[in-house]
Amino acid sequence: MSSQKTYSPAKVEVNLAGALTLTGFAEGTSIQAARAVDNSSQTIGMQGDVGLTATANSTGTLTFTLMQNSESNLTMSMLQNAQDLAKTLYRFGVTVSDPSGGFLCHAEGCHVMTPAEMSLGDTQESKVWVLFVENLQFFDANKLIGEASALSRAKNAVDLLKSVSASRA
Repeated sequence: MSSQKTYSPAKVEVNLAGALTLTGFAEGTSIQAARAVDNSSQTIGMQGDVGLTATANSTGTLTFTLMQNSESNLTMSMLQNAQDLAKTLYRFGVTVSDPSGGFLCHAEGCHVMTPAEMSLGDTQESKVWVLFVENLQFFDANKLIGEASALSRAKNAVDLLKSVSASRA
């Protein structure tokens, strides 16, 4: 019997601030999380000696591509407008999960960095939103499956990070 799970894009979830789930993702690659820099840098000496430096920078970006008719575009547009009017950046946490693959990404200190471009045509146009992330962390939930206490601790830690992030906004 195979323990391989079946991927279902319908079960992928992107949650903002623990309160809002984005919907209406475009076809193809719609969700991307990327760190801004590598985990380390290397210095190689003249005689081949290697010096490693662990990078403290855990910033990055989250990119979401939504269908033109996704209601989440309205939410993101209103958030962008609120930032413009207040002349500030509203920061919040984001969690991305894929139950079939066990992928969990938690991003804290997010704000809209690049709003979606306005373009209309004779077909649907995808809307790409880019969030700057102050602290981008990746977790593999598959390693925790079957260990309920570890899953509970992980969920409590994520909830704590969300509340701390929300209090900074």
